[in-house]
Amino acid sequence: MSNAQPHMMGKDKKVILRELVKLHQPDCYIEIGAHRLKTTLMLAALMPVEASLLAIDLYELAPREELPPEEPPIGLAEAEAIMAGAGQARKRVLKANSRDLTPSDLPELHAARRPFVFIDGGHSAETSIADFRLITGSIHPEATAIVVVDDADMEGTVAARGEALAWAKGKGGVSFIAAYMLVLSQNPVQVSDPTQVPDPAEVPAESPVPSPSVSSSDP
Repeated sequence: MSNAQPHMMGKDKKVILRELVKLHQPDCYIEIGAHRLKTTLMLAALMPVEASLLAIDLYELAPREELPPEEPPIGLAEAEAIMAGAGQARKRVLKANSRDLTPSDLPELHAARRPFVFIDGGHSAETSIADFRLITGSIHPEATAIVVVDDADMEGTVAARGEALAWAKGKGGVSFIAAYMLVLSQNPVQVSDPTQVPDPAEVPAESPVPSPSVSSSDP
């Protein structure tokens, strides 16, 4: 089981996330572990202006081992300034440890009917499971939702995988792994060629998952 450092946001991950957002056109985007908000703004540019955005992170300036030195943490004021660059009117930055949050802290998620959530926070088993339960406990039962869990080969996220797969199956959704990301949905959604991606149930928990070849019309 891997204890390696989290994988950085490479080209494959960006392509897959962008394809999913373009297909889903979410009315709400939430990111746990937003760091410097690069992914938040990249995906916000592909969403309707009516969508709501929420970027959650510790926003503490203290160095963190899992972050590259060339991309140090930012504080809350800088995060809010960066978020101001998003085209959506409804947007906020939340300084918090996600394990301390409850569904009442995520009203925009419960109100959404086409939410997209990217979980890329702490990678311990406790945090991974807590983050997943926070999100799935906040999604409206009638919503068509996509939840992406990053670093699906890390020890903590592997610990949460069984519960995550059971949730998607129980909600009539889909699940697959791409570029070390576990992609799940509540209710069926259109996804970018999942036939090229191994079934998570057939992938040994101790083995890294190969990235698929995903086409994109983006430059």
